[in-house]
Amino acid sequence: MDVLARIRTACVEVNVVLCRMRFTLGEVATLGSGDVLEAELGDPPVNVELDVNGKTAAKGRLLIRDGLRCVEITEVGKRPLRKFAPLKWTRR
Repeated sequence: MDVLARIRTACVEVNVVLCRMRFTLGEVATLGSGDVLEAELGDPPVNVELDVNGKTAAKGRLLIRDGLRCVEITEVGKRPLRKFAPLKWTRR
């Protein structure tokens, strides 16, 4: 298998970030099971970021489509996308 094929098949972690919050270490230390962090997201569609290995790689919108929550990619890197494709989820 050549290097390019290995890169294309490598797995990375992708996180959909709804919002970012800042806390002191003291506040984080007091968080416990059942605590609720309030985030003012507004009504759908909600803007989100897609982080790949800890770095923002794309932006999108959290939508409800056919009764399912999904992310529509609106921008990859610095350039906006012209066409939107639904994100396909696979369950483990």
